[in-house]
Amino acid sequence: MINFINKFKGKSSMILRKSKPYRYLICILVFMTTYALLAMGLLPEKYSLEVAQVSPATIYAPRTVVDPYLTKLAEDEAVAAVPEVYNLEASITVAALSGLNQTYASLEEAAIEEDPQEQELLLQAIKENLSEEIEISHVRKFINLTSEQREYIYTNTYEILERNLSQGIKIESIDRAKNQVINELTLLTTDRDIRDLLIDINVPLVRANLLYSAEATERDRRQALNEVTEVKILKDTKIIDQGEVVTELHIRQLEALGLQETSSQDFGYYLGLALLIGIVFIIIGVYLNIYNQSILVDSHKLLLLGIIFCLTLLLSKAFSYFSAYLIPITLAPLLITILFDRNIALLLTIPLAIFSGIIVGNEFTYIILALTSGTVAVFSVRKVNQRSDLTRAGVIIAAANGLTLIALSLLTGSFQGATDFIKNISLDIIMGMVAALLSSILTIGILPFLESAFGVTTSIRLLELANPNNGALKRLLIETPGTYHHSIIVGNLAEAAAEEVGADPILARVGAYYHDIGKVSEPYYFIENQLGNENIHDSMKPLESSKIITNHAKEGVSIASKFGLPPVIIDLIQQHHGTTKIAYFYHKAKEQGEGEINESDFRYPGPKPQTKEAAIIMLADSVEAAVRSLKQPTKDKINDIISTIIEDKIQDGQLDQCDLTLADIKKIKEKFAKVLLGIFHQRIQYPQK
Repeated sequence: MINFINKFKGKSSMILRKSKPYRYLICILVFMTTYALLAMGLLPEKYSLEVAQVSPATIYAPRTVVDPYLTKLAEDEAVAAVPEVYNLEASITVAALSGLNQTYASLEEAAIEEDPQEQELLLQAIKENLSEEIEISHVRKFINLTSEQREYIYTNTYEILERNLSQGIKIESIDRAKNQVINELTLLTTDRDIRDLLIDINVPLVRANLLYSAEATERDRRQALNEVTEVKILKDTKIIDQGEVVTELHIRQLEALGLQETSSQDFGYYLGLALLIGIVFIIIGVYLNIYNQSILVDSHKLLLLGIIFCLTLLLSKAFSYFSAYLIPITLAPLLITILFDRNIALLLTIPLAIFSGIIVGNEFTYIILALTSGTVAVFSVRKVNQRSDLTRAGVIIAAANGLTLIALSLLTGSFQGATDFIKNISLDIIMGMVAALLSSILTIGILPFLESAFGVTTSIRLLELANPNNGALKRLLIETPGTYHHSIIVGNLAEAAAEEVGADPILARVGAYYHDIGKVSEPYYFIENQLGNENIHDSMKPLESSKIITNHAKEGVSIASKFGLPPVIIDLIQQHHGTTKIAYFYHKAKEQGEGEINESDFRYPGPKPQTKEAAIIMLADSVEAAVRSLKQPTKDKINDIISTIIEDKIQDGQLDQCDLTLADIKKIKEKFAKVLLGIFHQRIQYPQK
């Protein structure tokens, strides 16, 4: 019954692990949890105040925002202060003065004409350009003046008209300009007829030449608007005192801050938050799809990542009620680096810093601190082989937090002198350092539960499994000492080779320790555990011997499962022989000629090695056994047998499904030879007594 339940749990777990709807559900739950944690307390307490009401409480600004009311007043004042732009049209002035010159030229021509008839014709032509009030006698009186008098009038009237036009005349002030010209012309002569003639000639030439430019005026107003500085309501500014009478300005400021019940900003806040979280999650999803797709297709890994992410935000929310600097924000970078990899941890450090910054009230300085400490946390656990390494990481992060807070205080100028420095930031530094140590302590405590619940195997867990007092390994040592000794040597070979080709050396070594754990079921059927010279297989049929030998891989999986060994070790046990043929019993069966021989009966069930570590263990296992069988191992013999065995594995296709390259295989050969020469070196023959 128990076996049935375990089998059912295994099948159901595998179904969920590959279920696409389950992965969507995990993403939705993580999104909703993140949204809920950030939305809680995003909007402060609301008030329903009216103008002329007495404020029931003292209200402070919860954040820095632009004051739209005062900013609009400042903009209106700036626009009102901009004068309208008028352009002086020189062409109008030139045309008027040119017309005056032409009229005076005609008068002078008539004045110097000696022929009476011709003069009369000229006077008639001049009269046509004058008004009806001006008679020809007025013109005749003017031309009868002396040339000096006429010259005086020409010069002065020209100067009067030019001066008034040059000053610029707007349309609305044209009458005033004409009156000014009339007054000045009146002073030139006492003769009324001549004065009327001069007025009739000059006044029509007084025209509006200062024209309004809507485009230039609008340009100046836009420039004035751009120069207006936004009026801001700074965070923690007092908006209104308790008992103070509410004014229109108070209402407008409360609305800008989203503190007034009538404010319509709530929807915008929540929608913006949803968009921000959605964008961040899309970026994370795209990254994982490109660089680490195994997480997206594995619900267990996705759920684990989501739990770490949400747990860190939950702790951020809880600790924010005490102090932002006490938040153990580096918990996620530490856990993700250990359980997944450094790149994912660095990626998630950024949104965690932003989201935790929102939780603590949009504190930019805290976001910088979270980014810095998170990055330091990722690199401080580059190599974790024991839990004390996490304590060391906590100390490093604490030091980084302290330095970062000092730097931020210097940048913001939050203190003046040593006394203020100690008073203002010493507490923050202490809390920042405590937060770092708290993160490492939480990581030490949480890590084993996550490893167990999600079947994730870390270096720490692997090193714990390498302890000889571990149940499965202890049984191997006691019941099959020969196999245990063989496994230790295989572990040394595998670890050395794994380091050379970029595989996980700890996994290779520990996997090698357990690769033959299945032999404890039938220890004496394996030659390394046979104490005497008699080989049990000599009295058995080859097929029976083959079944017993190949069965140790299956038995190893069963025993490993009973002892709760992690899946990665079980995979190595299952794959360490691949589908290799047991050549000795196969050829023995053919020699005995016992009916039809099926080659598959003499092969391990597989699968073939899927990883570098599994392939390395396969090669180390075969090489160690072969070299140990040599009676007088020499360097050449060891090199030859290593090359032969590895070449046979390649030819048999055992390395087809792992990602070892030819360059890797060359490095493995060289490393195997170096390690084996150190183990099986020739010893000095001591003389007998």
